[in-house]
Amino acid sequence: MAKFTERIRGIASYIDAGESVADIGSDHGYLPIWLARAGVSPRVILTDIAKGPLAIARANAGSYGLTDCRLGDGLAPLAPGEVDVVVVAGMGGETIIDILGANLTKTASFAKFILQPRTKADLLRSWLSERYEIVAEDTVRERGRPCPIIVVSTSAA
Repeated sequence: MAKFTERIRGIASYIDAGESVADIGSDHGYLPIWLARAGVSPRVILTDIAKGPLAIARANAGSYGLTDCRLGDGLAPLAPGEVDVVVVAGMGGETIIDILGANLTKTASFAKFILQPRTKADLLRSWLSERYEIVAEDTVRERGRPCPIIVVSTSAA
């Protein structure tokens, strides 16, 4: 059974109906399942750097018709501009910077990012503000921990 925590629901709240989404580091696939069940996104790509978590995501999400699961590091499994929204959640701020900074041209090809750093949110926020526009921020709680959500537009910067 998928766990739709306040963090998952908070992230999903920034995805507009009809937007295609890539969930980087999808882990269990709970966000894509939420989006599929709610009828929000016509297309969701699940990615992970490791085969084990990707297999779990594939098994969980497959029963909801989500079959586009890709193995790879960061944005590498995606073609430039392939989706409207890229979600990178549940990783440290430094890891998120590494993912976005690995190929700035490719990063800029996606219109919107929803980022949820587990650590070093201030470092990530500073890095982002030098390159893109932060268009929304929120903090939700999960297991008593604050979870910042940062929404970024690459086209508005």
